[in-house]
Amino acid sequence: MKRFLPITVLAVFAYPAATISCQSGKKAADPQIFWDGGAIPDPVFRTYVLDNFDTDRDGKISRKEADAVLAIDLGRLCAELGPATESLAGIEYFKNLKQLICNGNTLAELDLSQNTRLTELNCWDNPLPALNLSKNTELVKLNCNYTALAELDLTQNTALTELACEGNPLTSLDLSKNTKLTVLFCPANQLTALDLSKNTALKELLCYSNRLTGLDLTQNKELVHLHCYYNQLTSLDLSQNTALEELLCYENQLTALDLSKNAALIQLNCYNNRLTALDLSENTALTKLFCGYNPLTELDVSRNTKLTELLCHENQLTALDLTHNTALATVYCPNNRLTALDLSKNTALATLACSRNQLTALDLSQNTAITELYCNNNQLAALDLSRNTALTELYCNGNRLTTLDLSRNTELTKIYCDDNPLTELNISNLSKIEEIVFGDNPEINVIANSQTVVSDEVRHYMDGKRKTP
Repeated sequence: MKRFLPITVLAVFAYPAATISCQSGKKAADPQIFWDGGAIPDPVFRTYVLDNFDTDRDGKISRKEADAVLAIDLGRLCAELGPATESLAGIEYFKNLKQLICNGNTLAELDLSQNTRLTELNCWDNPLPALNLSKNTELVKLNCNYTALAELDLTQNTALTELACEGNPLTSLDLSKNTKLTVLFCPANQLTALDLSKNTALKELLCYSNRLTGLDLTQNKELVHLHCYYNQLTSLDLSQNTALEELLCYENQLTALDLSKNAALIQLNCYNNRLTALDLSENTALTKLFCGYNPLTELDVSRNTKLTELLCHENQLTALDLTHNTALATVYCPNNRLTALDLSKNTALATLACSRNQLTALDLSQNTAITELYCNNNQLAALDLSRNTALTELYCNGNRLTTLDLSRNTELTKIYCDDNPLTELNISNLSKIEEIVFGDNPEINVIANSQTVVSDEVRHYMDGKRKTP
């Protein structure tokens, strides 16, 4: 999960569970380890059970020892954790089992019909074609991500509060009986519809990368986090979701987005839709806004004074007023139609990308914290960087610069100034340079200290003359 994900981690359990060790591959000689002659055929599972639950070390598991087992942890995140478990046959002896972690193994079947007290199951990353949970009516948390489930019947699991079923070939998901659900994580399936009308307690919903053409959330008034990107949504009604703090609805087909009732919204990512307008006047808590790749002709963020990140690239903006957004640290507005950009109030700005616009001037005198500047492919005839001493990366290629004074920018590691009518570039005091590109400047003289600049760690593309003092 892409980062922005404040989602409950379903694999964390409240009860302590014995964990598998790198030594668990050793075989116990006799598979018949239970008091009544019952066996555990799989050597990894058998060794784990004897190592962790044979408290009297007699080589057998008594009824008392089996009844004391509340949690089993056979989870594997990588091959270095020992051999995989191929079968959990014998797990039926642990009648009081509440938590089972068996992710990352090679289980092709999982019979939990006798484990009726199970409350938490983590079986993700196993080649399970089916999972029968009809007897596990006390189940509260289920993580079956990346198995091979084509269907998932949860009608008997009415206590379920958290469900993760990502990366399965599910075409439908009936949650009508799971009215206690607070977390639903069902991305990367083949869902064309998702009925959540009975799941009124839902707080976190991740349903991205499906085939949804509609999503009715009018009954989900407790919803805080919504990730519904990479679907085929043409509309999204959020009027009842007043608690919503995070909305990721990018890569859909939305032509409008009404956020007037979502005053709690902190993060919005709606890029690559078909939005022609975006009213954010009621979203005063917003700190992150990503609205690139839309046909927006204007963007009013004057009331969004808490914004720290703004990405509005690939729109049709002719103006961008940021004078009220003094907390901005990142501004990314390339590929618009901007002819001017006032950044005098944005003193916290660290990253600025304003390339491929129509800027003829750029005043950065108040932006002393800036470290990365991408102003390439504009119409800049001058660029004063004398106050930007923290600058580490500069991309000013494709402009009309005839001079470029970098004498105070001693932190620079990358410079791209190619395709400018520069006649001279003095980099003799730039001891941290790792990469510099100044091609397509046919008359340029580059002044450098060869011991500092010319090394195997530096890439130079020089079409002109080079001289060292």
